Amino acid sequence: MRDVIAIGVAAAAAGGGGGGSSGSPTAVGGETLVAPAPGPAPAPASSVADPAPTTAPPPVAAPAPAPAPPPPTSAPRVASFTVVDDRGRDEGPVAPGGRTDDESPRVTLRLSDVLGTGETLTLRLDGGSVRTLSRGSTLDFEERRLSDGVHTYSAQVTDRSGNVVPVDLNGSLPGLDYTFQVV
Repeated sequence: MRDVIAIGVAAAAAGGGGGGSSGSPTAVGGETLVAPAPGPAPAPASSVADPAPTTAPPPVAAPAPAPAPPPPTSAPRVASFTVVDDRGRDEGPVAPGGRTDDESPRVTLRLSDVLGTGETLTLRLDGGSVRTLSRGSTLDFEERRLSDGVHTYSAQVTDRSGNVVPVDLNGSLPGLDYTFQVV
């Protein structure tokens, strides 16, 4: 048997013989074709119920997080930062970029203002934490035995929210860090 798309057309072309009623065999070119019995007619589109929505409702927006407190706009200003050679043949203040023969110089940092509630000043030597200050406005200590070579102090203030602001140890000189050399 061959697949035939339009049986009525094939029957008319064959001369209409063999009965043309639905479901009865029709002879076309020596082959018998059978038209399927008609099934129930599809329901009109207007009588079909609307299917359930295919998209989910839009998600409910999560409440906006509370705004973060603003970061500090500036750290306390340094009134003075000194590295003092108080041993050996050349005693006195060591200028930024200067040299000293004292492996344990005296270091003093004075802020122009007292630290605020929850603020901490951290002074680092060569990237390692050296000293912290959480009250007052002055750090004063004798450095532990430094090796020969270049050393760098840097400072920062962290507020109670974790915001960090670098502190300028050089005053009017370029850069924020204070570098000197032990020889």
